[in-house]
Order: sequence, then structure tokens, then C-alpha cells
Amino acid sequence: MAHFKLKQKNHNGDDPYYAGSGSYFGIQFEQIGEELVAEGDAETFESLVKAKKVSALTANALKELKTEAKEAEE
Repeated sequence: MAHFKLKQKNHNGDDPYYAGSGSYFGIQFEQIGEELVAEGDAETFESLVKAKKVSALTANALKELKTEAKEAEE
């Protein structure tokens, strides 16, 4: 299984910004820190990656997101 994050523009009040768990493009995403992350196989996300709606996360990047989210909660 691979992890993908929903691409979001910086939020200045004008650009799209998604927060909280939810379904985007028919895929369930969960909030990890400031990012929305989904898990699945690469084939499921292939068209969304090509359309630049999501980007793949490495294992290290996912670990960093989780660490940052945990530290922010404390």
C-alpha cells in the first residue's frame, strides 16, 4: 500500500483548502497534521497523480507528518 496526500494551495482565504477527514475525488482522506492523506494502491491514484490532484508520499515523509502532528497536539 502507498500513501498519497491531497495537493492544496497555500490558504490565504482565496485558494481551496480542505481540512478534516472526508471523501475527495471519491477517496477517503484523513487529516494528519496540516495534510490530508489517503492510503491505497498506485493504480487507484494514477489518474489523480497525473492530474496533479494528489502526490505520493514516501515512508519517511509520512513518518515526518505523523511526528509533526503529534508534536502539534502536545
